[in-house]
Amino acid sequence: MRWLILTGLVLVVATVLGLASSSTSGQAGDLPLQDRTVCIDAGHGGGESGAVYQKRGRNGWTLIEKEINLDVAKNLRTELEAAGATVAMTREDDSTVSLGRRVEICNDSLADITVSLHTNSTRSSRWDGSMTLMNKGQDRPLAEVIHSTMYNGLKENWDGRFTDYGINVDAWYIPKNTSMPAVILEPVFLSNRDEAEALKPTIAEAPGGRRSRVAQVEYDGIVAYFASQ
Repeated sequence: MRWLILTGLVLVVATVLGLASSSTSGQAGDLPLQDRTVCIDAGHGGGESGAVYQKRGRNGWTLIEKEINLDVAKNLRTELEAAGATVAMTREDDSTVSLGRRVEICNDSLADITVSLHTNSTRSSRWDGSMTLMNKGQDRPLAEVIHSTMYNGLKENWDGRFTDYGINVDAWYIPKNTSMPAVILEPVFLSNRDEAEALKPTIAEAPGGRRSRVAQVEYDGIVAYFASQ
Protein backbone atom coordinates (compact mmCIF):
# COMPACT_ATOMS: atom_id res chain seq x y z
CA MET A 1 0.00 0.00 0.00
CA ARG A 2 2.82 2.37 0.93
CA TRP A 3 4.52 1.58 -2.37
CA LEU A 4 1.31 2.27 -4.27
CA ILE A 5 0.88 5.63 -2.52
CA LEU A 6 4.47 6.64 -3.29
CA THR A 7 4.05 5.55 -6.90
CA GLY A 8 0.89 7.61 -7.18
CA LEU A 9 2.63 10.66 -5.74
CA VAL A 10 5.49 10.28 -8.19
CA LEU A 11 3.03 10.08 -11.08
CA VAL A 12 1.18 13.19 -9.89
CA VAL A 13 4.42 15.18 -9.47
CA ALA A 14 5.68 14.02 -12.87
CA THR A 15 2.41 15.02 -14.49
CA VAL A 16 2.46 18.49 -12.88
CA LEU A 17 6.07 19.04 -13.89
CA GLY A 18 5.32 17.85 -17.38
CA LEU A 19 2.41 20.26 -17.72
CA ALA A 20 4.52 23.13 -16.40
CA SER A 21 7.31 22.30 -18.81
CA SER A 22 4.87 22.02 -21.68
CA SER A 23 3.26 25.35 -20.78
CA THR A 24 6.61 27.11 -20.53
CA SER A 25 7.89 25.73 -23.80
CA GLY A 26 4.60 26.57 -25.45
CA GLN A 27 4.86 30.19 -24.30
CA ALA A 28 8.44 30.43 -25.54
CA GLY A 29 7.41 28.97 -28.88
CA ASP A 30 4.62 31.54 -29.15
CA LEU A 31 7.02 34.49 -28.98
CA PRO A 32 6.69 36.11 -32.41
CA LEU A 33 10.31 37.32 -32.59
CA GLN A 34 12.11 34.36 -31.04
CA ASP A 35 15.62 34.00 -32.52
CA ARG A 36 15.36 37.33 -34.35
CA THR A 37 17.86 40.17 -33.94
CA VAL A 38 16.90 43.79 -34.54
CA CYS A 39 19.27 46.75 -34.60
CA ILE A 40 17.57 49.96 -33.46
CA ASP A 41 19.15 53.28 -34.36
CA ALA A 42 17.84 56.25 -32.38
CA GLY A 43 18.54 59.09 -34.80
CA HIS A 44 20.76 62.05 -33.85
CA GLY A 45 22.03 62.49 -30.28
CA GLY A 46 24.68 64.46 -28.42
CA GLY A 47 25.72 67.47 -30.48
CA GLU A 48 23.20 66.58 -33.20
CA SER A 49 19.79 67.68 -32.00
CA GLY A 50 17.82 66.88 -35.13
CA ALA A 51 14.62 68.85 -35.60
CA VAL A 52 13.55 71.32 -32.92
CA TYR A 53 10.04 72.61 -32.23
CA GLN A 54 9.57 75.71 -30.07
CA LYS A 55 6.28 76.92 -28.72
CA ARG A 56 6.80 80.57 -28.00
CA GLY A 57 5.13 82.70 -25.40
CA ARG A 58 5.01 83.02 -21.65
CA ASN A 59 4.41 79.31 -21.13
CA GLY A 60 6.47 78.19 -24.08
CA TRP A 61 8.36 74.93 -24.35
CA THR A 62 10.81 73.17 -26.65
CA LEU A 63 10.82 69.69 -28.16
CA ILE A 64 14.04 68.17 -29.51
CA GLU A 65 13.99 65.33 -32.00
CA LYS A 66 16.96 63.43 -30.54
CA GLU A 67 15.10 63.09 -27.22
CA ILE A 68 11.90 61.83 -28.84
CA ASN A 69 13.83 59.32 -30.96
CA LEU A 70 15.63 57.88 -27.92
CA ASP A 71 12.43 57.69 -25.84
CA VAL A 72 10.67 55.78 -28.63
CA ALA A 73 13.72 53.57 -29.26
CA LYS A 74 13.95 52.47 -25.63
CA ASN A 75 10.25 51.65 -25.52
CA LEU A 76 10.51 49.75 -28.79
CA ARG A 77 13.45 47.76 -27.44
CA THR A 78 11.41 46.74 -24.39
CA GLU A 79 8.55 45.52 -26.58
CA LEU A 80 10.83 43.64 -28.96
CA GLU A 81 12.71 41.90 -26.15
CA ALA A 82 9.42 40.91 -24.52
CA ALA A 83 8.50 39.26 -27.84
CA GLY A 84 11.72 37.21 -27.83
CA ALA A 85 14.00 39.36 -29.98
CA THR A 86 17.62 40.25 -29.36
CA VAL A 87 18.09 44.00 -29.70
CA ALA A 88 21.22 46.00 -30.52
CA MET A 89 21.12 49.77 -29.95
CA THR A 90 23.35 52.30 -31.70
CA ARG A 91 22.96 54.62 -28.71
CA GLU A 92 21.31 54.34 -25.32
CA ASP A 93 21.87 57.87 -24.06
CA ASP A 94 22.37 61.41 -25.31
CA SER A 95 25.68 60.74 -27.00
CA THR A 96 27.08 61.64 -30.41
CA VAL A 97 27.48 58.55 -32.60
CA SER A 98 28.78 58.90 -36.15
CA LEU A 99 26.85 57.37 -39.03
CA GLY A 100 29.82 55.08 -39.70
CA ARG A 101 29.79 53.82 -36.13
CA ARG A 102 26.04 53.24 -36.25
CA VAL A 103 26.43 51.08 -39.34
CA GLU A 104 29.31 49.23 -37.71
CA ILE A 105 27.23 48.44 -34.61
CA CYS A 106 24.35 47.09 -36.68
CA ASN A 107 26.58 45.03 -38.97
CA ASP A 108 28.58 43.62 -36.05
CA SER A 109 25.36 42.58 -34.29
CA LEU A 110 24.47 40.34 -37.26
CA ALA A 111 20.96 41.75 -37.03
CA ASP A 112 18.22 40.45 -39.28
CA ILE A 113 17.04 44.03 -39.87
CA THR A 114 18.02 47.59 -38.97
CA VAL A 115 15.41 50.22 -38.13
CA SER A 116 16.54 53.84 -37.80
CA LEU A 117 14.09 56.02 -35.87
CA HIS A 118 13.59 59.69 -36.67
CA THR A 119 10.90 62.38 -36.44
CA ASN A 120 10.24 64.41 -39.57
CA SER A 121 10.24 68.20 -39.92
CA THR A 122 9.66 70.89 -42.53
CA ARG A 123 9.36 74.67 -42.63
CA SER A 124 5.59 74.48 -42.95
CA SER A 125 3.61 73.62 -39.82
CA ARG A 126 0.76 72.24 -41.95
CA TRP A 127 2.56 69.11 -43.15
CA ASP A 128 1.79 65.87 -41.38
CA GLY A 129 2.04 62.19 -42.24
CA SER A 130 4.46 59.26 -42.52
CA MET A 131 7.45 58.54 -44.74
CA THR A 132 9.88 55.60 -44.97
CA LEU A 133 13.37 55.78 -46.49
CA MET A 134 15.31 52.88 -48.04
CA ASN A 135 18.20 52.25 -50.44
CA LYS A 136 18.97 48.61 -51.30
CA GLY A 137 16.78 46.20 -53.18
CA GLN A 138 16.63 43.94 -50.13
CA ASP A 139 15.22 46.87 -48.11
CA ARG A 140 12.01 46.93 -50.17
CA PRO A 141 9.99 44.14 -48.47
CA LEU A 142 10.77 45.57 -45.03
CA ALA A 143 9.97 49.11 -46.16
CA GLU A 144 6.63 48.13 -47.69
CA VAL A 145 5.35 46.16 -44.71
CA ILE A 146 6.56 48.47 -41.97
CA HIS A 147 5.48 51.65 -43.78
CA SER A 148 1.96 50.43 -44.41
CA THR A 149 1.57 49.32 -40.81
CA MET A 150 3.05 52.54 -39.45
CA TYR A 151 1.02 54.91 -41.62
CA ASN A 152 -2.32 53.18 -41.10
CA GLY A 153 -1.75 52.85 -37.37
CA LEU A 154 -0.88 56.52 -36.93
CA LYS A 155 -3.67 57.80 -39.18
CA GLU A 156 -6.23 55.90 -37.14
CA ASN A 157 -8.01 58.15 -34.63
CA TRP A 158 -5.95 61.17 -35.71
CA ASP A 159 -7.97 64.33 -36.40
CA GLY A 160 -7.02 66.38 -39.41
CA ARG A 161 -4.67 65.85 -42.31
CA PHE A 162 -2.34 62.84 -42.27
CA THR A 163 -0.63 62.17 -45.59
CA ASP A 164 0.98 59.00 -46.85
CA TYR A 165 4.33 60.19 -48.25
CA GLY A 166 5.24 56.63 -49.15
CA ILE A 167 8.68 55.10 -49.60
CA ASN A 168 11.61 57.25 -50.67
CA VAL A 169 14.57 55.51 -52.33
CA ASP A 170 17.91 57.32 -52.21
CA ALA A 171 21.51 56.92 -51.06
CA TRP A 172 20.54 57.19 -47.37
CA TYR A 173 23.70 56.31 -45.45
CA ILE A 174 22.45 53.70 -43.00
CA PRO A 175 20.28 51.69 -45.42
CA LYS A 176 22.99 51.95 -48.08
CA ASN A 177 25.84 50.69 -45.89
CA THR A 178 24.18 48.06 -43.71
CA SER A 179 24.48 44.43 -44.78
CA MET A 180 20.88 43.55 -43.90
CA PRO A 181 17.48 45.02 -44.84
CA ALA A 182 17.30 48.49 -43.31
CA VAL A 183 14.91 51.44 -43.26
CA ILE A 184 14.71 54.93 -41.83
CA LEU A 185 11.30 55.71 -40.34
CA GLU A 186 9.80 59.22 -40.32
CA PRO A 187 6.46 58.49 -38.63
CA VAL A 188 5.21 62.05 -37.98
CA PHE A 189 6.20 65.70 -38.43
CA LEU A 190 7.53 67.38 -35.31
CA SER A 191 7.06 70.69 -37.11
CA ASN A 192 3.29 70.14 -37.13
CA ARG A 193 1.72 72.09 -34.27
CA ASP A 194 -0.84 69.42 -33.35
CA GLU A 195 1.75 66.63 -33.52
CA ALA A 196 4.16 68.62 -31.37
CA GLU A 197 1.48 69.07 -28.72
CA ALA A 198 0.74 65.34 -28.81
CA LEU A 199 4.43 64.39 -28.74
CA LYS A 200 5.29 66.66 -25.81
CA PRO A 201 4.65 64.12 -22.98
CA THR A 202 7.23 61.35 -22.70
CA ILE A 203 6.10 57.73 -22.87
CA ALA A 204 6.49 57.47 -19.09
CA GLU A 205 4.28 60.54 -18.62
CA ALA A 206 1.63 59.41 -21.12
CA PRO A 207 1.76 55.62 -21.69
CA GLY A 208 -1.14 55.85 -24.14
CA GLY A 209 0.06 59.02 -25.83
CA ARG A 210 1.36 59.80 -29.30
CA ARG A 211 4.96 58.75 -28.62
CA SER A 212 3.74 55.43 -27.27
CA ARG A 213 1.59 55.03 -30.37
CA VAL A 214 4.61 55.65 -32.62
CA ALA A 215 6.57 52.94 -30.80
CA GLN A 216 3.61 50.55 -31.00
CA VAL A 217 3.07 50.86 -34.76
CA GLU A 218 6.80 50.47 -35.38
CA TYR A 219 6.75 47.31 -33.28
CA ASP A 220 3.67 46.06 -35.14
CA GLY A 221 5.41 46.70 -38.45
CA ILE A 222 8.47 44.71 -37.42
CA VAL A 223 6.34 41.78 -36.27
CA ALA A 224 4.34 41.92 -39.51
CA TYR A 225 7.54 41.87 -41.56
CA PHE A 226 8.92 38.77 -39.88
CA ALA A 227 5.53 37.07 -40.11
CA SER A 228 5.60 37.64 -43.87
CA GLN A 229 8.98 35.94 -44.33
